[in-house]
Amino acid sequence: MSNIEQILQARTAPFTLINLHTAITTCGQEYLLQGGHPLTLLAPYDRAFEKLRAQEDLPLFGNVTMLSRLVQYHVIPLKLTLDDMRKAATPAEDGGKEDGKNTLLLPTVSGQTLTIELSTAPHIGDAHIIEADIEAENGIIHIIDTILWPPGLSKEIPLGAQSPGRPAHD
Repeated sequence: MSNIEQILQARTAPFTLINLHTAITTCGQEYLLQGGHPLTLLAPYDRAFEKLRAQEDLPLFGNVTMLSRLVQYHVIPLKLTLDDMRKAATPAEDGGKEDGKNTLLLPTVSGQTLTIELSTAPHIGDAHIIEADIEAENGIIHIIDTILWPPGLSKEIPLGAQSPGRPAHD
């Protein structure tokens, strides 16, 4: 069985992950995916990155520090299948008004927390899990249809730009 990095490189269908692998190697974060530690990767497929490339003013690969934050926000330091997440989820804080809406808070290697909603169509914010449970020797990959943006970064704030309240050298 291959490790997560090898799967990203070799994946050809139905969703390719070349742009994600390029982002990971550009910022030197491939060590996250090579080790023997268990992890879960929420992997935006290539079309999610292509949507960003259409915006000429978004230099996604231009700032290694910011790109590292973006990549690390997609890595959870636990090996979790979709079934594992569903079992660990708790009813949403809205008092259970929506049937089947359960949430799970998960830490990322960036130190941030993701909220995953495990309804009929599992999602994290606007990103839906479109293919789940791709096994690797060191973890699990769940392919998502949109890039996840950590607090302080967004597609509206180019990665090379200064975020409000953040130093310019970041």
